[in-house]
Amino acid sequence: MIEVPAYLNSYANNVKVRKNLINFSLRCNCGCESFWLLKNTYTDEENKQIEEVRRINDKKVGWHTIHGA
Repeated sequence: MIEVPAYLNSYANNVKVRKNLINFSLRCNCGCESFWLLKNTYTDEENKQIEEVRRINDKKVGWHTIHGA
């Protein structure tokens, strides 16, 4: 069964789970439901390091996503 990610668990509100789909809204501990979403960008040096680790380990690293509608 799919679950709310641990790092969002304390902010998840109105959680609804159906098979392989989970829907929830976010609410801060203070009650606020408005958030700024920021995108992290890597420096050229960080991108080089990520590519090196990928090449050595043949794995994807440095990718994190939040999907939403």
